[in-house]
Amino acid sequence: MKRRFAFVLAMLMLFALCLSACGGAPSGSGNTGAASSGASGGTSGSASDSGTSSSGGTGDWPNAQPIKIICGFSAGGSSDLMCRIFAEALSKELGQTVIVENMPGSGGFVAWSEMLKNVKPDGYTLTTMNSPGIAICKEQPENPRDFNFTDYDLLGNHVSDYGTICWKTDETRWTDFNSLVEYARDHELLYGTSQMTIGGDDYAFAEMINAAFGTFLTHVFGVSPNGSFAVVTGFLCGYPMGAKTAADLTEAGYISPEEGRYLLSFCNNSSPVFILNYVVWKTLETDALLIPTLLILILSPVLVSFITRKSFLHKKEAFHNLKKNGFTKSAWSFQEIDRCIMDSFETLVKVGGYIILFSVFLSLFEALPVIIPGVSALLPLLEVTNGLSLLREMQFPLQLLYPAVLGLTSFGGFCAAAQTQCMVHKAGFPILPYLTQKLAAALTASLMGSLYLYLR
Repeated sequence: MKRRFAFVLAMLMLFALCLSACGGAPSGSGNTGAASSGASGGTSGSASDSGTSSSGGTGDWPNAQPIKIICGFSAGGSSDLMCRIFAEALSKELGQTVIVENMPGSGGFVAWSEMLKNVKPDGYTLTTMNSPGIAICKEQPENPRDFNFTDYDLLGNHVSDYGTICWKTDETRWTDFNSLVEYARDHELLYGTSQMTIGGDDYAFAEMINAAFGTFLTHVFGVSPNGSFAVVTGFLCGYPMGAKTAADLTEAGYISPEEGRYLLSFCNNSSPVFILNYVVWKTLETDALLIPTLLILILSPVLVSFITRKSFLHKKEAFHNLKKNGFTKSAWSFQEIDRCIMDSFETLVKVGGYIILFSVFLSLFEALPVIIPGVSALLPLLEVTNGLSLLREMQFPLQLLYPAVLGLTSFGGFCAAAQTQCMVHKAGFPILPYLTQKLAAALTASLMGSLYLYLR
């Protein structure tokens, strides 16, 4: 079951990584409005050149060739509709064919970059640009642009579209923008927009809101926004994906090595699927323990994190991103797909290989012709899945079985420790502090389990 779950997880990771390589692709229809500005103007312009007039050098403009308007958003959206209305009116006025070419991506920046880099400034190619998209450049120092309004001849403004932040009329948590800001300081907000493209102004606005007010995970655990991804994978995806995520983020430079070690101290745990299926239903065989088991196994590493954070944060409130985001490519490539596939298979082989290796060790110890005192009691610590089966076969009363099962599941066994070591050694994370922290979490889980049985 664990290997099957790891395979499904790896395929999902592969799919997500493939999508991330297409970061410049639009996520929806274009929209001239932008929630990140007070007023967004749809402006028509052409690329400027200090040595060439935008009226062209052919002498017979506009009769030499059709005029093209590049729209930076997908067909069917409001920006596309405005371009086509404008093109029809311009064609009638000039007596020349005017065509619209859609070039979506990165909130309009793909089209605007094309205008400057690959279009001759002869007056036969125009574009429409949304003012917040260009103006927001200065608000994204981690994703700088090499052009601005001054690089274009602005011909005219053909629409004023005021961006607004809206909420339901029956909303009671805030009443105006100021109270919204106060609420956002301590609560995570989901910001929705009809035009959320990576690199666009709406995306940048959401990033600025997140940076200003923080997120739930940052507030609770003191991790950076980038590091919060390791928290999610560490609690949802099972061993050793939390460790792998923390190490990958550290190696890629998105979080500091110190934050990576902090994440490793509590973000590498059994998945909820394993806890429900194997721990509760197959080992304990008691549905009544489902909720308390989940809560205890989630809370025990969290409690450990409250203690370990002091040695990592050094009186800081939280870690900070070293990089803002990783969406720097505008198109995917087969090389990126190859890398994702090989990384997924490498992870699967390492995880599965250690499970097989420690299962063989366990079988060899069980097959010994003599009984070594104390060894049989330690055998469950080798590999968690087989170890839980051994605990169940020992026929302990629930008062002993439940704390033992919780402690072993929280610790993960030496097999999980070996899997973790192979995932984090390139990042330089030491394994001994990790083992100490996992043992502390295991002890905490066992004590909480005993306390629950005593109080229920």
